[in-house]
Amino acid sequence: MPPSAATDLRLNPFLHIDADRIYNPLTDRALTPDDPDFAALREFMSGASGSHGLESGGWIVRDDVARNYRLKIVSLELMTACNQKC
Repeated sequence: MPPSAATDLRLNPFLHIDADRIYNPLTDRALTPDDPDFAALREFMSGASGSHGLESGGWIVRDDVARNYRLKIVSLELMTACNQKC
């Protein structure tokens, strides 16, 4: 028997979670305590089983999201040694 859909859901591993803000860099959205999804996500994180539409917002995921990333900022360091040109 396949596992239930609720057990497949897990917290998006890319979220930046602070006490008063949860930021999703993949969607460039943030939740604050004024947002109803903030409380729902905190409940999910504490072990509650309901998802309350959090999956459609990208806050909780079923599959590996590592392949679904979108780069927003890229910083490349071409040289790691000082060339003394300054």
